[in-house]
Amino acid sequence: MFSRFKRSPFVTCYSSPYSASGFSFIEVLVSAFVFTGALLPLWHVALDNLQSSRQLTNKYAANMALNNLAQNIWLNREYLAVSGLEAEYFNESLYQERTDAPCAEQFTNCHLQPCSFQELAKYDIAHFICTLSAELGSYSVEVNQTESTVAIAIFLNGDNTTSLLAETTISLAP
Repeated sequence: MFSRFKRSPFVTCYSSPYSASGFSFIEVLVSAFVFTGALLPLWHVALDNLQSSRQLTNKYAANMALNNLAQNIWLNREYLAVSGLEAEYFNESLYQERTDAPCAEQFTNCHLQPCSFQELAKYDIAHFICTLSAELGSYSVEVNQTESTVAIAIFLNGDNTTSLLAETTISLAP
């Protein structure tokens, strides 16, 4: 009568309270290490991308500020014709001056009141410095003069490195 429900000799009716189905702890650890090993290169790519993005943003800000300064110098070319290389635009020490005062209080705003050519030059430089300070933080400006041109370069100062962000050459010839 029970012959149709014949048991296999390998099947036991007893189940242990400790038997479990699923993954062992070692299997989970191994898969976690494999997953971590696969994510590390992706993490490095993301960090490199972030650093490149930050560097491009700094270069863009420096180029925009330098282009604005070059345009302002060109617009104030009557002053350059009179002053030549003695113009405030080419005084490197003015580019190094930084104060803790808000940028609007550092100079006379020549857009709101009449200014001399010399005051306009100082206003342009102060506006340039404020823009760079807001965008870059730690930077330096170099001004190199020849008889017919002036080169202005902006450098970003890092921990132990200095990298060129933007550079322009302005012709003094009429």
